[in-house]
Amino acid sequence: MSPLIHRIKTINIDVVGAALSITCGIHCVIFPLLMMAQPVLKDNFFFSESVEQVIILVSLIIASSSFTLGYLKHKKSKPFLLFAISFFLILGIQLGALELEMLFMPIAGFLLAFAHIYNHRLLH
Repeated sequence: MSPLIHRIKTINIDVVGAALSITCGIHCVIFPLLMMAQPVLKDNFFFSESVEQVIILVSLIIASSSFTLGYLKHKKSKPFLLFAISFFLILGIQLGALELEMLFMPIAGFLLAFAHIYNHRLLH
């Protein structure tokens, strides 16, 4: 087996999920500051709503997979509960049901990261 394939097989999905969630949380904190530069960067791909939706979808897929596999091994539901709270915060913001996006999106991102870290600790 090649070293690259071995490395890919040993990547932990919770580590990837936590990193993605932390990145999302940081993005949500920094994004309002970047909005001040939007007139200069208005055609930038990273300011598009589709990028945000793709990140949310990928996070949902990773989290669902990770917490389902984790639950089958450790039988603890707390990671799922944290994921559900985070997901409903994100969904509420995306659907316009929650105001204060600059407050709730970082909270949701960091909560999801904590859920991944907690799930990882339960597995090891």
